[in-house]
Amino acid sequence: APPAASRVPPPFHPHSPPPPPPPNPVDLEPGDILVCYTDGLVERRGESIDEGIHRLCQLVTPDHPEGVCARIMADLVGNSTPDDDVALLVLRRTE
Repeated sequence: APPAASRVPPPFHPHSPPPPPPPNPVDLEPGDILVCYTDGLVERRGESIDEGIHRLCQLVTPDHPEGVCARIMADLVGNSTPDDDVALLVLRRTE
C-alpha cells in the first residue's frame, strides 16, 4: 500500500483555480438551436445585461444557423466597433 501521505489530497491554495463544475448535459432534439456567445455581444453600457439577452433571444429563429448568425450580428453589432470582444456560434441539430 502507498504511504499514508501519498493518499492525502494536496491542500487547497487560495490562488488555485476552482475545480471544474460537474457536467450538466443538455439534450437537443432535432431542430433545436444552441447559441453560444461572449458577453460583448449582449452587454451595453447603461443597460441591464438582461435587456441584451432578451434582444438576442428575439433574434433566434429556427432558420439555418448561418442566417441566424448574420441576423444577430447585423442587429446587435452592425457597423459599430464593439467595446468588448464578440464571439457567436449557432448550432442546429439536424437529426
